[in-house]
Amino acid sequence: MDESGEWIVGNHQLRFEPPDIHWAIVRGWITKEDGEKWVELLRDMTSTGPVYCVVRMTPMPGFPQPRLSQEARQLLAKHASSDWFKAMVYVGGGLLQHITAKGLTVAMLLSGKKRFDVQFVKDDDEARQWIKAHRSGGRR
Repeated sequence: MDESGEWIVGNHQLRFEPPDIHWAIVRGWITKEDGEKWVELLRDMTSTGPVYCVVRMTPMPGFPQPRLSQEARQLLAKHASSDWFKAMVYVGGGLLQHITAKGLTVAMLLSGKKRFDVQFVKDDDEARQWIKAHRSGGRR
């Protein structure tokens, strides 16, 4: 994908920033239906090459942290591919979200041929700085 774009999937906001960053703001539960749409969009976004996927985990009132339903987790593990990503960068979240993200990453690594880095950061600025360093071959 060469053009920027923005989509609403359930409670979540997805955005593509050329040349290669997929931003996702996750709010609340990620359902199976959300996962299906997300996979469809990622296939399109990565048709010209892998992307950096930045996932911001945003608390909602009465729902402290985003969660991935079991059905969505299984769907993403089965249909997402490590070949789609240069790296996954998770912004925010708590221990449960970090554990879930690591588990999903392992499942994706088993589904593709390519390995990718995973980084947890505190905010979007730190995500951008990490991506800049990663692009230049530096790792933190």
